[in-house]
Amino acid sequence: MAGWTEVSRYIRQIDPEGHLLTLHTAGQLPSRACTSDPSVVDFEMLQTGHGMHEVIAPTGEQIDTALQSKPPVPVIDGEPAYENLDGKIPADVCRAVFWVCMARGAAGHSYGANGIWQVNNPGQPYGMSPLGHNWGTILWSDAMKLPGSAQVALGKKLLTQYEWWRFEPHAEWAVYAQPGNPFGPQAFGMPGGVRVIYVPKAAAISVRNLDPQAKYRALYFDPLTGAKTELGAVRADAAGAWTCPPPEKCEHDWVIVLEIEAY
Repeated sequence: MAGWTEVSRYIRQIDPEGHLLTLHTAGQLPSRACTSDPSVVDFEMLQTGHGMHEVIAPTGEQIDTALQSKPPVPVIDGEPAYENLDGKIPADVCRAVFWVCMARGAAGHSYGANGIWQVNNPGQPYGMSPLGHNWGTILWSDAMKLPGSAQVALGKKLLTQYEWWRFEPHAEWAVYAQPGNPFGPQAFGMPGGVRVIYVPKAAAISVRNLDPQAKYRALYFDPLTGAKTELGAVRADAAGAWTCPPPEKCEHDWVIVLEIEAY
């Protein structure tokens, strides 16, 4: 900790541009826990779990914990599950981690893929890591075409149509219509403005805390293809709830966007 604190202070002294500074974490700690002077860290960089679907929910919990630390600073998952790491992690995990991080209040997101971080070139692979493990041999020129990067980019394209930096987590806005799925919808947005709800399963949800007097414009977004489908106008019941089914023939995760259209 003392060593990296010294390095961080030195970088601040010699950097004429005042770039933002953070630390790659040790294990799964937030950046400020890895320095004896938290003021040298401008934003928390997390390294969350590399794994399959079991890492998605814990990734959201790490975002929650980092955002609760004081004083508050922006939080970004700088090393989430890397696509194709060990030839295993699929695009749907990388895609879900992106949506979960953004819904839980992250200030941005990093996508990673095996082969890119290693810079595996033809005839010149990265080889063994210092700990003696080879994480895969896919070339960077092939890894850059893995589907997860395109799917994360589609999510970014949707969010940047709105004032996404003003969005806040609102877990109370949505639950599954039928209980039994432990990892529920991830809702975020602005009260009285746009709501974005990421649904990990092809299941109906109950959208809560809507204004019964308002007419909402509803839009399905396919996180795999970027396709949008208008649902038309919807209204909540007297209790402010609306049951939303998944898109027709949907067999994977999905997104619903709601905006107030009129009163």
